[in-house]
Amino acid sequence: MARKQKPRATGAPVAPAPLPPTTRETDGTPAAVVVLLAAVMLLAPAIGVPNELMLQDTLKSIVVSFGALGAALVFFFSRRRAPRPVLWHPVLALPVLLLAYSLGSMAWSHAFLGGVEAIRWFVFALLLWLGINAFSRERMPWLAWGIHGGAVLASLWAALQFWVDWRFFPQG
Repeated sequence: MARKQKPRATGAPVAPAPLPPTTRETDGTPAAVVVLLAAVMLLAPAIGVPNELMLQDTLKSIVVSFGALGAALVFFFSRRRAPRPVLWHPVLALPVLLLAYSLGSMAWSHAFLGGVEAIRWFVFALLLWLGINAFSRERMPWLAWGIHGGAVLASLWAALQFWVDWRFFPQG
């Protein structure tokens, strides 16, 4: 004999059980890495130099380079306590190959030009690698707000220069 099933009561639908957290959020990477990179995205377009002794691009390169190195230090110190494998992606091969080419070009061209390009490609590869290892869907709004805030402040400076002839950040 087949067992008869009881009819279900009609009422409020039962909510599905929450999904377990993904391994990306529980991997122990501190949110401070993403916050530092978002702060770099806010500061780089927003700050400037009030005199012409330093170029604006040089200051912005300094902000991005030190921000990337600071975020990398926070990332590596967090990994020191509990070593875990880091993520890699084939797209990282391009900046690393361009870094190697820049270092090799120091043999036949001016050494400082190749060295500067190698440093730029290193910083770019470091930012890309940190992004692969630290970002998740839940942390992406922090970076988006950093980019948005930097764009708003840079637009504010441009509008003030146009509307009221504001000359705090001289342009070359």
